[in-house]
Amino acid sequence: MAPDGTSFLTSVGTQYWTTWIHDANGDHQMSSEGDAFCTTFSTDGKKLFYLKRAGQNDIVELWSTELASGRSDRVLPGYRVDSTFPDYYASYAVTQDGERIAFVQRDGKGTVHLWIASTGHRTSPQQLPSVENEDSPMFLPNGDLVYRAGEGGKNYIYTRHPDGSGRKKLLEQAILDLTAVSPDGRWLVVLQKDDADKDHPYRTLAYPNREGTPVMMCALCIVNWTVDGKYLAFQYELPRNQQAPTYLLPVVGKRALPELPPEGLRGPEDFRKSNRVIILPGEVDSVVDPGKYSYTITNIRRNIYRIPIS
Repeated sequence: MAPDGTSFLTSVGTQYWTTWIHDANGDHQMSSEGDAFCTTFSTDGKKLFYLKRAGQNDIVELWSTELASGRSDRVLPGYRVDSTFPDYYASYAVTQDGERIAFVQRDGKGTVHLWIASTGHRTSPQQLPSVENEDSPMFLPNGDLVYRAGEGGKNYIYTRHPDGSGRKKLLEQAILDLTAVSPDGRWLVVLQKDDADKDHPYRTLAYPNREGTPVMMCALCIVNWTVDGKYLAFQYELPRNQQAPTYLLPVVGKRALPELPPEGLRGPEDFRKSNRVIILPGEVDSVVDPGKYSYTITNIRRNIYRIPIS
């Protein structure tokens, strides 16, 4: 408030997001207008997919950019992709051959459904029928979908063919989130709640796609494989004023997992003890290899205004 009581000062700002790539040439911005976020590399690392909100319609659409030519394309023109950035779940996925896209969209009643579309615009996107929420789509190497499905107030992992048939439950245990599928399709990474452990009520585990014993990854972290499948990337949420790095651990042999203690990794301090870890300076969206990765930057612009009091 001004000393004379006739006005007060306030700060008003805007927030927007831009996508960036780090490669052999350093760091460079990929997006130039609107909000762009949630990036994913194609399997060959030659194309970058991302969500973008621009223009007067103010809807989030899926775009792609060819890295060599810089040519950008609206992958799903006119189709909204449901997103809750920056706290987003996996809202779309691309098959390993790059031919199909799975994405999520909320209907008029608020239910989230899975959709399947061709990346070449050869066919119209098709909604897969569901009664409750289905989201977090990911593809197996054979093109089948793995996703999170609501059932009686809880979430489970399901799979189905791209045409919607063959729907079945993959894991009997309830989950909170499905966060990753290994490139070879052998592992499903989930976030679960353990009410018996008051000190660490949340835990991230890797379940075998078929029968087997789950592997404890960490108490609470985000895990995903690099595109080349040679590393596992770990991220921990830190306070907003701290830069959260990404830790890469090499996988061992044909197991497609790094060497981990039985109790999993407790936090960033465990990575500092390893001589095999590679640290990337910040949270990343998608990693081809340690020298090539994409990320999203949050930009904030503020101005100070004087408001008169009449």
